[in-house]
Amino acid sequence: MADIVVESLIKFWSRAAIEAAWKAVLEAHVGNVQDAVIVTGTSFKGSSSTFTLTIQPQERVQFMTQCKAALNTIDGGSAMPAAGTKLDFSTRITST
Repeated sequence: MADIVVESLIKFWSRAAIEAAWKAVLEAHVGNVQDAVIVTGTSFKGSSSTFTLTIQPQERVQFMTQCKAALNTIDGGSAMPAAGTKLDFSTRITST
């Protein structure tokens, strides 16, 4: 199964929109932007709560990687990437 974000980028966004998102995330990553996103809280019994979300650097890198994969697929470069984690056992010592 392919990455759902890559599939969604290809299906719902144009090439220009993907490139613009990639550039915006890159600028935030390079600038080390730490701006928080405030989510509207809920009210109950006269009180309210708000939540703060932050985006980690590795999440920005993952999204830029997904943008690259989507553009590569749009350009006909390769099939959709498989989901999951790729493991490399090339350095494992085995007896023969």
